[in-house]
Amino acid sequence: MALTKAQKDEYWMDCIQQCRVSGLSDYAWCSQNGIPTKLFLLQHKETEEESFYDS
Repeated sequence: MALTKAQKDEYWMDCIQQCRVSGLSDYAWCSQNGIPTKLFLLQHKETEEESFYDS
């Protein structure tokens, strides 16, 4: 079952929040959580852009 866009957005927002709260660098947090850094940064950028356009 594929995730909806809203579910994907929620997942990445949660990941970004966890990363920020951890105090780790993006690279270190991604390494510890098995997430490719490039994917994380891409999702972070897309999330910020959507949030900008939604306001």
